[in-house]
Amino acid sequence: YYPQLLSDWWMDDWITHVYNDSRALKGALLPSGRAWRVHHRVSYHGTRYAVDHAHQPHLARELASGRKRLRRWLEKYRAT
Repeated sequence: YYPQLLSDWWMDDWITHVYNDSRALKGALLPSGRAWRVHHRVSYHGTRYAVDHAHQPHLARELASGRKRLRRWLEKYRAT
């Protein structure tokens, strides 16, 4: 499940913040021992798509909805 309302740019943030560190599979840890995070580094490489800034106002609402939906699922299946 993911909110189809959000475009690629905002979807990266949604995934990072709803499926936080404790619920996401990751590659190797950084040398510091910390997990990696999504950072938008568009000044270095540009983007593969045009950022639709009209989706930004929906991010906070979709984050809250996604967290709530995930929490209900975890409670239903007694998962952590």
